[in-house]
Amino acid sequence: MNKILYLLTLLLVMGGLTSCSNPANEQKKTTLKQKLTEHNIKSASGNGQTSAIVIIPRTGCSGCIGMADYFFKMEGAGNNRIQFIFTKIGSMKELHSKIDPTLLSSSNVLIDNEGAFGFGILDSIYPTIAFFDNDKISRIENLSPSNKNLLEDIRSHLSEE
Repeated sequence: MNKILYLLTLLLVMGGLTSCSNPANEQKKTTLKQKLTEHNIKSASGNGQTSAIVIIPRTGCSGCIGMADYFFKMEGAGNNRIQFIFTKIGSMKELHSKIDPTLLSSSNVLIDNEGAFGFGILDSIYPTIAFFDNDKISRIENLSPSNKNLLEDIRSHLSEE
């Protein structure tokens, strides 16, 4: 009987945790939306506009940053449905040694020299990916060792539109 009561309590707690929105995540969405507006980045999905934002810090988890860089090189440069923001840049020379400067001059790339997208609540050692639905950020997550399939989620998100 105690086991059943314990399981029911556990299920209720887990259900409560998953049904509530995460206040920190909501704050992150609000801050990102504000920064995008300040930098005049249109974030509406559909109509050929941005459907996903990929913020790639230049310091942090090198494996995760490398995956995001590879995704940018193979699928992102020139794809106006994905906005790429490179932030926490130590030196442009180092960035150019990793990524062709021609790709970095694409219209869907922002070089964040001010670090606006790499500090405060947006600060992360992992690339951050935000998905948009109907001009609202529907989801924001970090590309981390435990969340490697996030780049595939971008492909799926773009194909759904």
